[in-house]
Amino acid sequence: MLALARLHNSGHVSRALLPALSLALVLGAIFWLNPRAISYFGFTLMLNLAIPIALATIAQMFVVLGNDLDLSIGSFIGFVNCVSATYLHDAPLVGAAIFLLCVLSYAAIGALIFLRDLPSVVVTLGMSFVWQGLAILVLRSPVAPHPTGLFPSWR
Repeated sequence: MLALARLHNSGHVSRALLPALSLALVLGAIFWLNPRAISYFGFTLMLNLAIPIALATIAQMFVVLGNDLDLSIGSFIGFVNCVSATYLHDAPLVGAAIFLLCVLSYAAIGALIFLRDLPSVVVTLGMSFVWQGLAILVLRSPVAPHPTGLFPSWR
């Protein structure tokens, strides 16, 4: 009982509840703006979009545990999304090969930072521009126009 009182007085409880309260606040705002988001379909859409963010957060956690910072993870995820949108449907082997090259190059960049004792902020900031440029080369525009020059009616 005394340990609970000390924990409460030191502010650890309020600090531990902060993520849950933040999530409740964000979900409340979403539901207020769009009440249909409370449905099963709405939750499914929101949680499907949260998976890449959760994986990026876990990846960044391992980098931060090593006292470094990775500024290129967002651009890398954007590049992977562009490759997924363009190659995985029509040419899955090409898409898988690109993904394998991406993983190998990301590992090589990590090894370069570690072996040369380079500042990770500088290297990953530069690589963010590389990933972003590759994404633009793969997918020049977010919506490709119809061959007639007009967008299809369903877009």
